[in-house]
Amino acid sequence: MYDRDYAREPWGAGASRLSIWTATKLLIATNVAVFVVQLFLDSFLKTWFALHPEDVIHRGFLWQLVTYAFLHDAGNVFHLFFNMLFLWWFGGELEEIYGSRRFLGVYLGSGIFGGLVQTTTAFLTGRLESYALGASACVLGLLVLATLRDPRRIVYLWMIILVPIQLRFLTLFYVAVDLLGFARGDGGVAYAAHLGGAAWGALWWLSHERGVGLRVPWPQRRRRRLRLVEPRREGPAPEIRAEVDRLLEKISSGGIDSLTAAEREYLARASREFRH
Repeated sequence: MYDRDYAREPWGAGASRLSIWTATKLLIATNVAVFVVQLFLDSFLKTWFALHPEDVIHRGFLWQLVTYAFLHDAGNVFHLFFNMLFLWWFGGELEEIYGSRRFLGVYLGSGIFGGLVQTTTAFLTGRLESYALGASACVLGLLVLATLRDPRRIVYLWMIILVPIQLRFLTLFYVAVDLLGFARGDGGVAYAAHLGGAAWGALWWLSHERGVGLRVPWPQRRRRRLRLVEPRREGPAPEIRAEVDRLLEKISSGGIDSLTAAEREYLARASREFRH
């Protein structure tokens, strides 16, 4: 049933049906809770859990590659607000499409890869004393993934009036701003981390949606090729396929109990025909 049009949801249509404890909501709740703690222990948390390239390289504080993405500027609530807003917009939809485990792989992977890029850049430029925090790398990874899935999706920007814009242009704008800031060497923003997060979202899409092979070892690819065989016949007749589609659509709308005994028997015979 999964390749039938009537079994598919339009983009974002099912997000509201996700259970109350989704990974997206837990991430938002965690970021907000950490921000509240930062109001009282900001200096301590930044010292130990923000991304300090010097600590990562010389002291082995590898946990900072993850924890920095849960800290935000305690003096600027909009830093947290806009990151969580984008996470809410795109996180629930992507989690519903890929499942919580893969969604977390994209989110946390974007943050870790962004942290590695930021640390490497700081090492190469001699700016090891700098530090980075915020979920922007994670959010940009999600934004890039959502854009590659549906680049012409229309989103609306509030600019006195609602202005429709294709998602690909919005993403290109954000990436271009980060590229420009990175090229100019502007301080105060972790442009390298942002770009690293965006790159992870693109690499994940290439691997999982286009099968580029970034995550598949060579022996598995070889076994896949060996399983390809030339079909000996075309399969069930078109009228059988049409009737099966009708019955599956009936099940989709009314459940299995909506089928008559004769229809169930027909579906069982057709199933055996498809297997053969």
